[in-house]
Amino acid sequence: MKHVLVIGSTVVDVIIQLPHLPVTSEDVHVSHQTMSLGGCAYNTSDTIRHFQVPYILFSPVGTGTYGHFVREELKKRG
Repeated sequence: MKHVLVIGSTVVDVIIQLPHLPVTSEDVHVSHQTMSLGGCAYNTSDTIRHFQVPYILFSPVGTGTYGHFVREELKKRG
């Protein structure tokens, strides 16, 4: 079976929880924060994976904290 080639970005989505939406010029402290994989290419490849279609994800990975997170999460998912 042929593979689908997915080219594009894989990024970190930072999801924060706030006690309420701030009004103009108001400071609000984040109560909780999580990180998750995102980006157009990653989301597309993850959807293709759920349909058990063979694919290749071609996506650059940066450096630093977020690049390390992306690299480790992609390794976990194979």
